[in-house]
Amino acid sequence: MKLFPNPRPYWHVDAKWVCGILLVFTLAATLILFSLVKLTDKDRAPTVGALIIGMGFIRGNTVDTEEAREALAEAGGVIQPIPNVPSIKITEADLSLSPAEISIKVFKPITESIYNNGIEATADKFGATPEQKEKFVKDAALLNIFTKDTHQALNKFFRIFAVISLLLALGVIYFSARWGRLSNLGTLLLLVSLPGTLIALLLKSPPKDGDGGLGSLSPELTTQIGQAISGAYTKVTLLGAALLAVALIGRIFSSIHKPKAKPAAKRA
Repeated sequence: MKLFPNPRPYWHVDAKWVCGILLVFTLAATLILFSLVKLTDKDRAPTVGALIIGMGFIRGNTVDTEEAREALAEAGGVIQPIPNVPSIKITEADLSLSPAEISIKVFKPITESIYNNGIEATADKFGATPEQKEKFVKDAALLNIFTKDTHQALNKFFRIFAVISLLLALGVIYFSARWGRLSNLGTLLLLVSLPGTLIALLLKSPPKDGDGGLGSLSPELTTQIGQAISGAYTKVTLLGAALLAVALIGRIFSSIHKPKAKPAAKRA
């Protein structure tokens, strides 16, 4: 029977550091990819795309109703912002909408088509001539990220990096000792995820400036982006904090209940 456990191999310390350093990079990539996956899913991507397009057509976060009424009167009561899509109209009833709501109404049918069918198929649908189709493809190039194909590709890369990060996290746990198994992993999780969590909080609750948004971005757009980032980072931050709390409590408990060494027996 062994009276003392085998000493911990020294190379375990090196292996712990290697796994930890690699985990920082792979986990950072995993969280960025997961944020993009959330941003490009079918429920959010068309709305985000419509809001981004709307920024180029509608300035500010309020509608100048008098100017809009004049434009409506000149256009005969109906404005067709996209000539090739007559079904998309702005009327007097829309003047009560916010710029973000107008952007979604006007541009979301197009961004939904781009998401599901791609830019070229959407150009064929909305372009009447080859020149119009070519211009549409060129103007909509930025929206390539907000397509179903891009979402699926991002999701595939996310799964690969998630598996690698999980294996490295298990390596950190295995090569650490005692309560360090939890505290080391918790520290790494917080190190990587906390900045993203704070950025998500800022985007979801931006400080109000003169236009009620964050810089040149509308509150609706920053909220959508913030929600996507938060969905990726916040849970990891909470997990890291929980691991650190458990490790701290465990160390305190262990130090309090540490068995005292028995005094050596006196010789007669």
